[in-house]
Amino acid sequence: MVKIDEDDVINEINYWSFVVVCYVLGANPPFSVMSGLCNRIWGKHGLEKVAIMGRGLFLVRFNSMEQCDKVVAGDPQFFDHKSVIIKMWDPDMELHKESVKTIPIWIGLPTLELKFWGSKCLHKLGDNIWKTIKIDQMTSNKERLSYARIMVEVGLDKELRDKICFKNEKGIPLNNL
Repeated sequence: MVKIDEDDVINEINYWSFVVVCYVLGANPPFSVMSGLCNRIWGKHGLEKVAIMGRGLFLVRFNSMEQCDKVVAGDPQFFDHKSVIIKMWDPDMELHKESVKTIPIWIGLPTLELKFWGSKCLHKLGDNIWKTIKIDQMTSNKERLSYARIMVEVGLDKELRDKICFKNEKGIPLNNL
C-alpha cells in the first residue's frame, strides 16, 4: 500500500489554497460564460484563473487569501437571477454541487412609509423574518421612492410570507407590507 505524506501534497494544497469553488444554483452555464462573469465581478480582486471542475462547477483562483476572503465575504452574486454559490476551497472537501439550505433574495416593500426607510428600520424588518444581507442602493440613496427593497437570506425549508407585521414607533400594529 502506497503512503502519501503531507510533504507529497503540500505544494498542491498551497497552490489551491487561494481558490473559491462556485456554481450557479439551478443552472449549468458554459465555461466561457462563467469565466466572463467571474472576470467581470472579481477581476478587481486579483482573479488569476477560472477553471471548470465538472458540469457547472468552477474553481476560481486568486492571487492571495485576502482576495479570496473578500470575494467570499462580499455581496451575493447572481447569474440570470439565480444565486451563485461561493465557498472557499478546502483540501478535504468533496468537489460537487451541494444541497443548498438558504438563498439570498430581494424583497420589495411597496407600501412602507418613508419614515421607515432608514437602515435601522429596514434591518429590523428583514431580520424579524429572515436575515437581512443588504439594502438596495436606490433605497439607501432614496432615489426610487415607489418601494423599498432589501436583500434577505431565506431558508428553502421555510414558507415565504406575503406580509410583514410590525409595530410602529407609537406601538400601533402595522401589517400591510
